[in-house]
Amino acid sequence: MWMQAKAALSTELAASGICVLENFIGDEAKTAESLQHASLALFAAGGMKPGALGSQGGQGQGIDKSWRGDYIAWLGDDGPLVQRFESRGRLDPAVAAARFSAGSPLLTPDHSFQVPPPEIWIELLATLTSCMDSAVEILHGPGLVRREVMASVYPPGQRAGFQRHVDNPMRDGRRLSAVYYVNSGWDPADGAMLCSWPHGQQSMRQTVPSADILALFKADCLEHQVTMNSSCATFPSGHRCAFTCWYYDPEEEQLHDDSLLLRKRERFRRRRRGVKRSRAADRSSSGESNAGQRFRS
Repeated sequence: MWMQAKAALSTELAASGICVLENFIGDEAKTAESLQHASLALFAAGGMKPGALGSQGGQGQGIDKSWRGDYIAWLGDDGPLVQRFESRGRLDPAVAAARFSAGSPLLTPDHSFQVPPPEIWIELLATLTSCMDSAVEILHGPGLVRREVMASVYPPGQRAGFQRHVDNPMRDGRRLSAVYYVNSGWDPADGAMLCSWPHGQQSMRQTVPSADILALFKADCLEHQVTMNSSCATFPSGHRCAFTCWYYDPEEEQLHDDSLLLRKRERFRRRRRGVKRSRAADRSSSGESNAGQRFRS
């Protein structure tokens, strides 16, 4: 268990910006297997959407598959969103169709995975997040607040990866990223590795996304990437799955939210001023036109 090395892991996290906890939950990867099946069922049902690039100054950058190729679903921090999973998939048929398109190993809906009912999701997420919360408090210290869980799938055959980046370059409050892997027997030769550049080290670090491993790293400064999923395996073994939580500094999060609100209000004021000027110009133009007509008559 990772608890036996907690002092060394805490020092490693503080010094290098990342630590990796193997045998994290410690239940012979049973929770990991259940979470993997649940996420794959959700993915196959069309309940995930392409991951979008983050915000810059409050403006989302949209979807760029050359930069980020995963599919995601936000699960909520205590399960309230899971009741909408299946309806979300039905309302987004384009995503479901894309999963069965040519070039993907997932070509037919003939599989045994079923999206779990909400109570199963809630139980699985409770197990995962309680372990995450304990690890964060032990290795980092108290004071951070966890937000909702994100499930992700990197499918094979689509060059799915995530280019080098920092999770929180905009000081939005995220202090720690916690990524839990659920892939039994993942072969490093198949790619989809977590690559990171620890502080004070010359070499890149690679983490295999194997079942029951947690990668914990600093969200506001550690550069990392996910290499391309080059697996040739068919569904489900070639699909790289993970569950991610972010832990926030409440004060920085509030400052960021306040700043976004001020920018939104300023944009609204500018739009209103623009509309007023446009209407005034229209009235002036209309008055000049009417005056000209009276003069001619």
